[in-house]
Amino acid sequence: VLSESLWMALSLLIYQAIRLVDILILAALTSTQIVGEYTAMSTVAQLIQIYPLAISQTLGPRIALFYKRQDIAAIVAELRAYLRRATLLGGYLFGGIAVFGADLDLVFGQSFSFSWPLALLLAFGWYVSAILAPFGYVLSMTGRHRLELVILSAGAALLVGCLLALIPAFQAIGAALSVAVVFVTVNAVRCATVIRFLHRNPLELADLLPPAGFLIVALLCRETGALLAARHLWLLILECAAYT
Repeated sequence: VLSESLWMALSLLIYQAIRLVDILILAALTSTQIVGEYTAMSTVAQLIQIYPLAISQTLGPRIALFYKRQDIAAIVAELRAYLRRATLLGGYLFGGIAVFGADLDLVFGQSFSFSWPLALLLAFGWYVSAILAPFGYVLSMTGRHRLELVILSAGAALLVGCLLALIPAFQAIGAALSVAVVFVTVNAVRCATVIRFLHRNPLELADLLPPAGFLIVALLCRETGALLAARHLWLLILECAAYT
């Protein structure tokens, strides 16, 4: 039990490092202005995790129980039920932050400047991380915690490499692109591994509809607002209210 707990603790440690290393390397290679803007946007983007993380808290023990009973169908059903719920509110936050994130200078002040690629990439990366994180639970709760550690360690190494390669050329956008690439890669490997040993795929094409739909609606609200008046905080609030 101690050995298993140690492996899982190392996985959590590496996951937390992945959450911070982009800011640390960006700070070492760019200016405080760029780091401040990136950190503000990254903090907002991480709000996407709130609901998916909240409803996934019971997944770990339930998956362990179903696996002990060798009830693979129940594990798949549990994951599908989670995905249906998580993609709805998670998709809503993703669409809002990806589209309206570029206007957050109206909230933080004119000394900040946020580009739409930065908002979109960070929102996408943290959305993927939030929605697919329970596939890591499946690995940990079915005795594959060492494999989960290997995947996360490889992801951390890939993230450092991407950051060092992309930040000098693209600065904050390079950091955001690195985060998106690594979160997609890590979770793609997790999902492929889980699908392989379950012999079933909990993912469905319908899971792609909520984030895509929310993104389109947010864009429509923002473009409609731009036709009505010049950029202003009250207009941003109205756009967000209409989107909601």
